[in-house]
Amino acid sequence: MDELMKHAEDILEELGTYSLPGYAFPVLVIVGLIFLFLGARVCKGVVTALCFLAGGAAGYCLSDNNIVIGVASAVGAVVAGLVLQYVVGVILAGLAAGAAAMLAANLMGQENMAPFFAVGGFLLGATLAVRFYRMFLIFGTAALGAACVAACGLVLLEETLRPGMTQYVQLGEIYLDVYKFSIGFYGLLAAGVVVQGVALAYRKPVKQAVEG
Repeated sequence: MDELMKHAEDILEELGTYSLPGYAFPVLVIVGLIFLFLGARVCKGVVTALCFLAGGAAGYCLSDNNIVIGVASAVGAVVAGLVLQYVVGVILAGLAAGAAAMLAANLMGQENMAPFFAVGGFLLGATLAVRFYRMFLIFGTAALGAACVAACGLVLLEETLRPGMTQYVQLGEIYLDVYKFSIGFYGLLAAGVVVQGVALAYRKPVKQAVEG
């Protein structure tokens, strides 16, 4: 566990060296809102698009032939549509549950137990997602959107953190108030789950009525 935590800290430290331009934060808020309220609907399209690009990149690495690149892109899109949407949904639900559990541990003052909360939350979330896929896809995408909107929203709202549109900000220099972030995250998460859940519940009767 200690070695795993060291790797996680190294990754976070490496991410902290990257910089983002100021205009990226409002863009990320918009993207976060899309995942927050429409995540279950756009997840398949996003995963398919990313795998299409990944397939094309793999084809380009293998050959500069346009046919090979095109076939690799198509294969990537098909694999995403048939398999990866489910896999990504399960992993996303696990990560969301793990992140929520780790944040809860920190709020309870159990920082030393946070890694165990995270691992337990991930395993529980991923296991339940296999059984209740659609529900946990909604939860996972809403959590991703809530985290994105809460973090970037705080950066934009705090005068001491708010960058200029063309100013580059190093991620490691951004310090967010954990309580403000937690309130925003859990509030947005609840709103996103409710909105997506209501949309799903409304969509089923309409679909059945159309098919009937």
